[in-house]
Amino acid sequence: MIEWLRKMGIDCDHNQRKSYLFDLILANKPSEKVYIIDKMASERGHTVIRLPPYNCDLNHIELAWAKIKRVFREHNITGDLSVQHLRELAHYAFSTVTSADWKGFCEHIQKCENEYWQKDGILEIAIDDIIVNVAVDTASESERDRYSDDSE
Repeated sequence: MIEWLRKMGIDCDHNQRKSYLFDLILANKPSEKVYIIDKMASERGHTVIRLPPYNCDLNHIELAWAKIKRVFREHNITGDLSVQHLRELAHYAFSTVTSADWKGFCEHIQKCENEYWQKDGILEIAIDDIIVNVAVDTASESERDRYSDDSE
């Protein structure tokens, strides 16, 4: 904690209370995360677009990892866990991901994304038509009958 504050040019020491140091951190932390890779990409004319967090079904690399892990499981039948064997197996597993696989991953992700957009549109329409009554009905059935309009 103190090291981070000092790196930020904020004067502090080990004698200060943790709550005070924490307040210093909150007051001086950036409003949003800054990634070095984003800066590097921007300097080269690229824009980084982030995937939704915790939404692995829209991430192409997850499909590639799944294939690599499957190849690993299928070919590690000897149980040989030597570093040399694992390196060779990893190299082989990575080499099995082809451009055709990647194209298929992209098409699959596009299909998933289109389904999400379609469902989102359906939900938007459905939500506009829903009315939720949050009042609690405490009247008994006989009270409701007595006070209800007989013309219904």
